[in-house]
Amino acid sequence: MIQHPGKAAFLISKPIQLMVALSIVQQNEWESKPVLMILNEFNGAREIAKRLSLNLVEIQTPIFFVSRKTGLEYIKKEKICQLFIDSDVGLRNFITLALLKTFNLNIKIHVFEEGEATYRVDLYKGIKKHLLRFFGIGTFFGGSRFVSTIYVHQPQEYAKIFNSCGFKVREISLSLSEFLLANYIALRALFGIGEIVPCCKKTLCCSIYLTEWKIDFEFISNFSKLGEDTFVKLHPHIRGGADFEGIKIIEGNVPAELVLIELMKNYQIVNVYDHSSSVRRYITASNVIFKEPLAYPG
Repeated sequence: MIQHPGKAAFLISKPIQLMVALSIVQQNEWESKPVLMILNEFNGAREIAKRLSLNLVEIQTPIFFVSRKTGLEYIKKEKICQLFIDSDVGLRNFITLALLKTFNLNIKIHVFEEGEATYRVDLYKGIKKHLLRFFGIGTFFGGSRFVSTIYVHQPQEYAKIFNSCGFKVREISLSLSEFLLANYIALRALFGIGEIVPCCKKTLCCSIYLTEWKIDFEFISNFSKLGEDTFVKLHPHIRGGADFEGIKIIEGNVPAELVLIELMKNYQIVNVYDHSSSVRRYITASNVIFKEPLAYPG
């Protein structure tokens, strides 16, 4: 268990980040309760922040921010000592971190895992990649010279891929699925997910489509013809709802991983149509079958 002195805060712009942040909060010791800074960058962010003030209140303090800019101003004003961020990749993030360091030389910056991108080596290529790395700008998660540590679920995998930053690695003790099961009741209340039950007792199989930023309407036009319970889980950044005949819609602010845990409880087989999402890394149950969303599912 790691002790983090001073004020701590987590920048959160997606539901998956919130779950990973809560897992890190639970496993470490803090001088004061960390602030979970919920940015208005995903559907239902304000409502999630409100529910955080009622759930898991013993380990965190939530604050909603209308923009990333106001969040960064809060970090400077409150002199946050331990800052956990969603990404340190690229020139824009480098400039932001440099300014934070200028205002507070003692701030320690940590990155935490956010899906498959955390382990990718191809975010930048060619001469641009070499130039950025020369100046200490992150070309992969945890690669910025301003970052002290990176919290990941697979520390050995990360250290093998990015051996130059292996010394920064800290392990997230619970896998995401373990965290979901250990905090299932609280997380269902937090994300407002109701019980999902089969349409009839004989229904043993269901299918769910996890959309990208843009919905594949050609796929959905045939999706409801599968003859089984069908669901569409909207991407977190899709604002507003959607309506498709014969299909149950799950809003974007509910994490896909939590939805699959719920479906696994009520169906013997769960078919997941996705665009090679990070959910594949976190949900590996034998009765969950991942498929590419071709125009004619099945």
